Amino acid sequence: MNFNEFTRELPGVCPILRVIGAPASDPKGWEIVFAENATPQQRAAAEELRAACTAVEALDPVPASVSNFQARAVMRQFKMPDGRSLFTTVDIDLRAAVEATKALDEFDPRRVQADLAWQAWEQANTYDRQGAITQLLAGRYGFDGPTTDELFRKADLVTA
Repeated sequence: MNFNEFTRELPGVCPILRVIGAPASDPKGWEIVFAENATPQQRAAAEELRAACTAVEALDPVPASVSNFQARAVMRQFKMPDGRSLFTTVDIDLRAAVEATKALDEFDPRRVQADLAWQAWEQANTYDRQGAITQLLAGRYGFDGPTTDELFRKADLVTA
């Protein structure tokens, strides 16, 4: 059970005010803010439900792909060290790479790579976890596998 499923099911178990999930991938970090009228039995049942999430969370699969919108929505919320969002950083960097290679021959591999990266960024309907653009961006910005996996999991939860 993931964070969204947990927060949907929990009110049926126990009166709550809210659940704070930081990070959403770690059920141990989820803080349950109980309503005043929550009984000790209800609070215990809520904690048991969260404990069940802990056992399942490790099995939470990484989606094989996410939509362009889902990826961009998550990237817009991911803050980079320079203070810009990951979305802004990627957009500026890929545009700059295209501009920097315009003077090269149309078939120069550097220009082709820059153009294809830009086209993938702009035109792809989906981003595949193991796809070329994902690997390029993860490598360029120093994201390890778990960081990239977590971005894909978060993106998978986004709906338009």
